[in-house]
Amino acid sequence: MNVLITFHSVSSALYLDKIMKDKEMECKIVPVPRALSSSCGYCAIIKGKEPAEFKEYMDLNDIEWEEIYTFGANEQYALFTVRE
Repeated sequence: MNVLITFHSVSSALYLDKIMKDKEMECKIVPVPRALSSSCGYCAIIKGKEPAEFKEYMDLNDIEWEEIYTFGANEQYALFTVRE
């Protein structure tokens, strides 16, 4: 499964990218697809991760995220959760 995470700020997106690179995990910071919205305009794409597992990872690392989506090869996005 693939995970897409939106953020309230660019600094949160870049913080996730840094942590992922430090752990040698793949993460791409890209513009948010037009079908979705985001406060900062950037999102992270993580391939091959379960959304619940990755949500827990972000929470443990104090990463401020906005929404988590799942998507497959057809790039149809399904909202997994919203941070309250």
